[in-house]
Amino acid sequence: TLPPAYYEIENDIIDLQCADLNKDGWNDMLVSVGYSPARFEIWINRGDLTFEDATADLAPNGSHDNWAWRLPVVDFNGDDWPDFFVSTIDENDRIYINQGGTGYTVLNPPDNMNNLMPIDANGDGRTDFYWAGATADDGTEYEPVFFRNQ
Repeated sequence: TLPPAYYEIENDIIDLQCADLNKDGWNDMLVSVGYSPARFEIWINRGDLTFEDATADLAPNGSHDNWAWRLPVVDFNGDDWPDFFVSTIDENDRIYINQGGTGYTVLNPPDNMNNLMPIDANGDGRTDFYWAGATADDGTEYEPVFFRNQ
């Protein structure tokens, strides 16, 4: 079951995504928690209306300790296993590649490109990325960028 802290006001759930991460036929959950401390968690559905916190077992050590703004679930590498992307408000975005339901390999996007949006822009079945651009603290303007998955 989910811990009672999820129902208390000091925890702010920013995003919640459901997907069958281990392909056992039950939807699991990715939860982004905003405070105490900011992190995302992986909850595996046991199939009996309860969930197990599998974050420590599935996410590489410490990789889940950041402020996750969005957690889109897509198959980045075309292996039919659901991967996911952690979009943060700082520069710590990460791509989590599912290793057959037993864990994840973490990939880091280019520096200074937080808030990437995974989309299939050209309808070829592969996940592309769009970055809307930004203005740095020093006023430097960065143009939008489209990354096509080939």
